[in-house]
Amino acid sequence: MRLNHSFREPDVFTPVEIPPADRLAKELTAFALGESGTKAMHRFFHTVHFFVIHANAGSPYLGKRPPSNLALTNLDRWILARTQRVVISLRKIRQRGKEEREFRRISDLIHDVSRRYVRESRPRFVRAVSEADQRAAFTTLHEVLLILIRLLYPLMKETMRGLYENLGRSLPADNCPSLTSYPRQQKAMMDRDILRGMHVARIAVRRAKALRQEGRLSLKQPLPGLRLCPKDVETSWRLLANEAYILAQSNVQRLILEPPQRIVPDRYELVFETTLEEERTDERVVRDLTRRVQQLRREAGLVLDEPIEVEWDAGGSIPRAVDRGSDLFRQRTCCVQLRRTGLERVVAETTFELEGRRVRLRIARAASVEQE
Repeated sequence: MRLNHSFREPDVFTPVEIPPADRLAKELTAFALGESGTKAMHRFFHTVHFFVIHANAGSPYLGKRPPSNLALTNLDRWILARTQRVVISLRKIRQRGKEEREFRRISDLIHDVSRRYVRESRPRFVRAVSEADQRAAFTTLHEVLLILIRLLYPLMKETMRGLYENLGRSLPADNCPSLTSYPRQQKAMMDRDILRGMHVARIAVRRAKALRQEGRLSLKQPLPGLRLCPKDVETSWRLLANEAYILAQSNVQRLILEPPQRIVPDRYELVFETTLEEERTDERVVRDLTRRVQQLRREAGLVLDEPIEVEWDAGGSIPRAVDRGSDLFRQRTCCVQLRRTGLERVVAETTFELEGRRVRLRIARAASVEQE
């Protein structure tokens, strides 16, 4: 799929100010959006801030033209299709003269972008498997944010104009749509099969998480598999098409599909194997280290999503736990570099006891952020 923009030379986005909730509520009073509307707008600004922070942190998104066909994941295609569905529905609402329903649709889209797409794609923005995958994630989010800004322009014209000029700096002047024009429908992005398939996949993930809660199993604990018994062949194909998404979100190693059985409803069950006690200990250690790093971040006045570097020093079984859980630790703390020694520009540090061992933690802003 080719998105509707190409990129010019590298340019650093200007940091985005997140307006306080009370100021947002005051500016939006005339539109009677209520508390839920204010919260949705607050989430939107946080999402734009997240994009700018990580795009400026040495992302391959800047300074390179994307390939003609981006390697989009099903999650990328889903949020693009979801955005297009909102654009189409809002156009119909405007034609019928029911403008009061517009923001409800936009608010739902903001929720899907911030609480679903960004949250579930977070590792791709912070520490992607490949440069192509990271570029696909940034390009997708950039496209969706530009459309959202144009949809929200009537509510906060000056603010949205500033955001559009900021994010639009990576677009060539002859390919930058007008801020005041309504987003046009892009048929290539409107994939109804992806929308249906992701709906089925989300049900499977939600059921897998519910089973974990029933068994008091942490989502951080990997399991051998998830066994599903769909009710028809069509559901089976949709589950297989979104297998990578289901495995990642459920933290299982494989998806086991039983033959469809029309006479019974969908069934879901987790596949277990004996879990060693040391694995539970390692998870507890990584969880405690993550909490300590987030406390240091707050004490140093760093933004929650700001990339950082972490230095740690400990003995005993803690190095084993850090080695096993390093990917999860980096994802949870936005850590771009994890090291044992040699950290410079330290902004906060602490020493504490963990599993009977003395642990020292030090954090610093990521080098790319520091240079700004």
